[in-house]
Amino acid sequence: MEAPPTSVYTVRQPKGWWGCDRPYWVACKGVYRSIKRLDAVAVMDVNCLANADYLPVVFAHLRLEFRYIRFVCAERDADRLAAAQAKYRSVDAKMSFITFDPFAADAAYPPRLDVVLAIGAFAGQSLIRSMRLFRALHTSGAARYVVFDNFPSLDNGPSVGAGGGRVAGVGGVNKGRINVYKGPFMFPPAKYMYENATEVYGTEHSQILALAVADLFPAAT
Repeated sequence: MEAPPTSVYTVRQPKGWWGCDRPYWVACKGVYRSIKRLDAVAVMDVNCLANADYLPVVFAHLRLEFRYIRFVCAERDADRLAAAQAKYRSVDAKMSFITFDPFAADAAYPPRLDVVLAIGAFAGQSLIRSMRLFRALHTSGAARYVVFDNFPSLDNGPSVGAGGGRVAGVGGVNKGRINVYKGPFMFPPAKYMYENATEVYGTEHSQILALAVADLFPAAT
């Protein structure tokens, strides 16, 4: 089988976009650009340990641009939180670490957040629990935007594929992947979107979306 073409950019930048190793560089770019576009300062990550391999790079580049981030790192148990603390030890930002379950119906978010990051947070979660995260965030009124990974080719129906990431879970879900423009979500257009459609050869079409939390569930009329 003929190998895919290699661009000059890839040869010169073997780690992808300014230092983020694959497979994180799409998320790296998307989060960096979302924070800039939304002029965010107070940022919370509800899947903090999983994103610790690239977020320090994002924060370092934001700091070079004189953007100072107040970061809340959240994990669902103390062991994962301790592991995250070790990875973020050298980050030059105002940081706090909390145990927190974003899938709890009464999840109590810290107040006055600009952005809640949920990159990779839906891995292994049912559609019911995935929706619960968005509902709890909307109900809390604590954040302006939620930024997460979306897969627009999916219909959110249960399926089985060779990749192992699409095995139906409780509630009928493509584990680790959701499409918020299909039922049961049917969310409004993103305020900002970064996608890999033209940049990553041979991988699934994915997006990093920034949605306004207040617009997720319109009030009934």
